[in-house]
Amino acid sequence: MTGSFALAFWFIFAVGIGWFAKAMGRSAVVWTLFSILCSPALGLLVVAMLDKKAPVPGLSPRTRFQRCAAWVKYVMPRARSVSTDLRQV
Repeated sequence: MTGSFALAFWFIFAVGIGWFAKAMGRSAVVWTLFSILCSPALGLLVVAMLDKKAPVPGLSPRTRFQRCAAWVKYVMPRARSVSTDLRQV
């Protein structure tokens, strides 16, 4: 009975370490598995010592739209010329 409680707390704390790692910009799955295999205490110690990971810069929705609009403006005239060339054949 006591062993099952200890095992349950082990997994609960390991998942908590995964959430903490995710808040620090790390992979929650990797750190949860690390904490399950090694120890939640060791996982917490290692994650706490690591620096917060900087977010990867992504394209804003506006930039994505502008790139898409530029691509459509580039491709559409060429697509029309290809389709008219095929009709002549």
